[in-house]
Amino acid sequence: MNSYLLIETRDHFGSLGVNQSYQLAVDLKDKKNDVKLFILQNAVFSFRTNIAIYEPIENIIKKDIPIFIDEFSIKERGIDRKNLRKEIVVSSIDVILDHLVNKSKVIWHS
Repeated sequence: MNSYLLIETRDHFGSLGVNQSYQLAVDLKDKKNDVKLFILQNAVFSFRTNIAIYEPIENIIKKDIPIFIDEFSIKERGIDRKNLRKEIVVSSIDVILDHLVNKSKVIWHS
C-alpha cells in the first residue's frame, strides 16, 4: 500500500480540473492506498457549510479520506472555522512537510 497526500489549491467554482483531482483521491483509495487531502488557497471556499455540497467532495467524505485545510488560507479569506464542514481538520502547512519526510507521494494540483 502506498501513501498519498493530494494537495488542491483551486475551488470548484472556477476550475474544471478540480473534479479530476478529487476523483484521483477516490480512485487511489479504492485501490487500497492511504490517501489524504490537503486544501489551501482558494480551494478552501469549496468546504464552507453555507454552500451546496459538491458531489466530488461528498464522494471523498464517503470514502473516509481525511481532509486537512490550511489555517492560514481560511484566515486570509475571512472564513471562520465554524463555517467549515465538520469533516475538515484545520491544520498548518506542516502536514505537507510531515508527508514529504515520511516519503509519502505528494501530488500538488494548482
